Formats: sequence, structure tokens, C-alpha cells
Amino acid sequence: MKSRQAWAWAWTGFFRFLLLAVFALSASLASGENLFNINTFDSIYGSYNETLTGNVSSGSPSTISWQSAGYHWTGSIGLTNTQGQILALITTNANDVYVLSTKGATAMFGKPCAGNATECVVLTPGQTQSLYGAINAANNGRGICCTTSSSVQLLSAADIYSLLGPSVADTLAALRLNQMNLNNVFALFSSYLNPGLSYDCALFDKHGMCVSVSGRYSAVDGTDTQVTSGVVTMAYRLKPNARIGAFVDQFAGNINSGGVNVNGNTPDVGLFAVWTQYDSGAGLNLRAAFRYGLHDTGISRMAIGSSEPGFGMTTLTDQGVQLTASEGYDVRKNLMLKPYVGLRYINLTLNGYTEYASTSVTTPLAYNAVRDQFTTLLGGISLIDHLTHKVDLSGTLGVETDLSESMGVYTASGIPGLTPIPMNGNYLRTRGVASAGASYDLGNSQLISAQLVYRQEAMYLSTTTTALVSYVKGF
Repeated sequence: MKSRQAWAWAWTGFFRFLLLAVFALSASLASGENLFNINTFDSIYGSYNETLTGNVSSGSPSTISWQSAGYHWTGSIGLTNTQGQILALITTNANDVYVLSTKGATAMFGKPCAGNATECVVLTPGQTQSLYGAINAANNGRGICCTTSSSVQLLSAADIYSLLGPSVADTLAALRLNQMNLNNVFALFSSYLNPGLSYDCALFDKHGMCVSVSGRYSAVDGTDTQVTSGVVTMAYRLKPNARIGAFVDQFAGNINSGGVNVNGNTPDVGLFAVWTQYDSGAGLNLRAAFRYGLHDTGISRMAIGSSEPGFGMTTLTDQGVQLTASEGYDVRKNLMLKPYVGLRYINLTLNGYTEYASTSVTTPLAYNAVRDQFTTLLGGISLIDHLTHKVDLSGTLGVETDLSESMGVYTASGIPGLTPIPMNGNYLRTRGVASAGASYDLGNSQLISAQLVYRQEAMYLSTTTTALVSYVKGF
């Protein structure tokens, strides 16, 4: 009798030692890629110990088979986020083979749990949950492996959630930050397109040629989004009251707005044509202009909370067409008034792209193209004062109103639950524009001029300021 008791105590001690060793092993594994550490002890079948692991980076499934004290259950248990979207699956069959799938290609991932899994367990970020208890209740008291005498150790829900992938809420916060920066870039390019469609060169000599060299600075007011560029404009006089021309507008550096970096390695180019009723500018004046640019653009996504960083390359296209008509009136000697009307179309397109995968980016996002298009009616009045035989002053007050607009949506995919972000926040349909300028005649068909333009932009209630200084030479 004592011998049997001794053997019983020995076996009980051995099993306790074995359980402690397994518990220690499972604790050490929890810091790696292991999603679950499951240890079982069954009074009927004896000790059965196993660790369930999953390679989160590759999304490969992990399989474990254990005894369940005679209980057999088949189906799939969906592990979901707080929005009810499936993040991972534990599937079982009648042979008690349990498979954990994480980040795999299964069609269930990202879908609502109802109808896509037999049972659902919600994982709440930052909250420790008894996953065993939740699944046990969902499966009518049959647990996930064994009887009530077993010991099941699981990682907390917060640990599981962080291993399953980046937080949807944190990723959306990073995307909203990029959307704001893109709005600033689009506003800056809008300020470039609009005054840039008015570049001209109208000082000619005996060969009927005009060349202008300008320095330009533009900024989105209240932000760090700004750019300096050089502009070369050339025109040829077809007849005394008609000219055609072209311009090249080259950035001096890159345009940076938060994580958005527009490369200045390629210039914008444009064409224009002008017809005037009289050489002096009085009477009817007609003008047409076109502008186009294509720029390499890098976009960095900041890591916020549990979200991953990201980076991708794409291109930004800007193009515009403008038609204007004005009528020059001599109010008095050396003072001319020019009411004007016009029509302008601009298109800003950020092409779609996919972020690069890396050791720190296991879930790169893919983005759709973002396109803003505006057809705008222009109206206003310009004043030109020939102050002296060498000095001219000018000023313009105008109003712009969009006849049609189509603003894009910033959309990313790659993480279930990401929602589109509209680009039309605080859209302003009718906007004001004002400018002031001065020029000085240097003689010998030369002059220097300066102009300051202030504009309200359509997007995000932004305003822009542009300064332009030019040297003009007639040939």
C-alpha cells in the first residue's frame, strides 16, 4: 500500500514538475511570434503538453492536435477586432486538429464575423481577456481542447491583436495626416497653375522677339509648404497686335509637406497666344494658355500607435488650360481700366502606387489615384497706371467660382477596415484673388518688374501668396 502511495506521489510530482517546465517554456515563447501557448492536463488521459505557434510575418498557418477528453467539435472560431472584422481563425475538425491562421489569404479575413465563422470572439486592444473562457462559452462549455481540470495559458488580447497586424484606427490616423499634407501640395500646385497660366512677354524690338527671366516664390499660408522656382518665358510677335510664346518653370528644389515630397527634377512647360485690338492694349484683348508638369513624388506614412510606417513612389501630374478676354478703356491719360472674364480648367492627379515591403513594413498599403478637377469662371478688373515714362503700376481684383468640380478620395487597401478619406474638406467654391505689381523701364528694350499675388484656394480653406520678380529684354 505504501509502495502504491509512493508511486502515486512520484507520478504526481513528476507531472507537476513537467507542467512547471512547460509553463516556463511557454512564457519564454510568448515574446516571439507565438500567438498562443496552450498547456493541457487531463485527469482521464494524463498529461498532454503542446505549444501553438504562428509565423505572423508570412501568414503561414500553424497546426496542433491534442486530446479533448472525448469532446469533438468542428467549425471555425473567428478572432475579430472591435469592429467585428475577422483578424485570425482557429479551425477544428472531428479529429481534434486545430489550425490557427493569421494574415493568410483566406476569404474570411476582414469580413464581418456573422456568417463567416461558426463562433466569434472579439479581441479588444489594450484589454486582457480570457480567450479560453470566451470560446468555452461560445462552444456550449466544451472549451477549445479539454476538460475543466486542464490548464490553458493564453497571451492577452492586446498581445494577440498587436501580433495579428497594425491597428486600423492608428493606420487611419496616419492616412488622415497624409491627406492633409496632400491637400497642402494640391493647393500649392493650384497657386502655380493659376498665375502661371498668365505668364507673358510683351517687350519687342526690331526682330520681334521677347525673353523674360523670372524668379518666383509661392507658399501655402500658415504652413511650411513652399517652393522657389526659376521661369524663362519667350515670345514671338507675329504682327503688331498678335504674339505667341512658351515658358519653362523649373523648381529650385523639392516641395515638402510632411510626408509628401515632390521632386523638382522636371520643369513645368507651357504655351500661350495673345491677340490685342490695339498695340497700346486698349480695346479687346484675347488670350489662351496651356500648362503641363509631371513630377516624381515620394510619400511616407508615419507610424502612429501600433500602425506601421510606409513609403512608396508615384507621380504627380498638373495641367491647366485658360481662356480670357478683356476690354481696355483709357479712363484718363496714362490710366487704363481692364475688366476681364475667363474660363479655366485644371487637373491635379496623384497616380496610384503601392508601398514597399521591408522588415518594418509587413503590411504595405496600396493606394488608388487621387484626382482633383475644376472648371472655373473668372471675372475681375485690372488697373494699369503709367505713373511716369519709366514707371508703371498695376493692380487686379478678381473673383473665381467653380462651375464644376470633382475632388478625389484618398483610398488605401491592404488592411481590412480602412475607409476612404475625401479630399474635399472645407471646400470653397467662390474665391477671391488680388495682385499688385510695378515695372521700371531700363531703356534699350529692357525692364524689370515685380508682382505679388494673393489667392484663396478651393481646398481646405487655404490661401497662397506668390511673389514674382522678372527681367525682360526685347530683341
